[in-house]
Amino acid sequence: MEPRAFVDRYWALTVKHGRTVLRGLRPIAIKGRFVGPRVLLNSMPKAGTNLLEHALLHFPLMRGSPWRTLRGWSGIDEKTLDRVRNIRRGQYVTAHLPAHGDLLRVLPSLDIKILFMIRDPRDVVVSHFKYVTEIDRTHRAHEHFASLPDDDARLLAVINGLHGVAAPVGDVLRRYA
Repeated sequence: MEPRAFVDRYWALTVKHGRTVLRGLRPIAIKGRFVGPRVLLNSMPKAGTNLLEHALLHFPLMRGSPWRTLRGWSGIDEKTLDRVRNIRRGQYVTAHLPAHGDLLRVLPSLDIKILFMIRDPRDVVVSHFKYVTEIDRTHRAHEHFASLPDDDARLLAVINGLHGVAAPVGDVLRRYA
């Protein structure tokens, strides 16, 4: 991993965290702590989570969460379930959580609104390989995708999957069904 890419990635996360905290101090966001909804913003990766998150920043009574995006590809651990349970009034939390039974059993009793972002799978595939290859040079699959000869090979790698590197897009879609 390139040292500069690592610094850039974590600097961007630090800036985002600071902005999230500051936006949560707006008077309307403070009011949301008492009367706002609890929201879980969920999508598969590269399906528009950031777009929806930016839209929610402009809703009255809402503030973001300082936590990183919740994930749980193989299952939902207790820490992730606790973070879901601890979503506060007027707060949204972003997630890439497939439809796991443990999560589906807990959500109905929590009075959490769920926004699930859906995007055309063809766009998700293109966005995924572009993101891993060109944008997030700290991604664990970056070196592998960057070593492929061209965009056609990268596209096929996302569609068909690469053992130990990326699941086939069909498997990913089924987990979110």
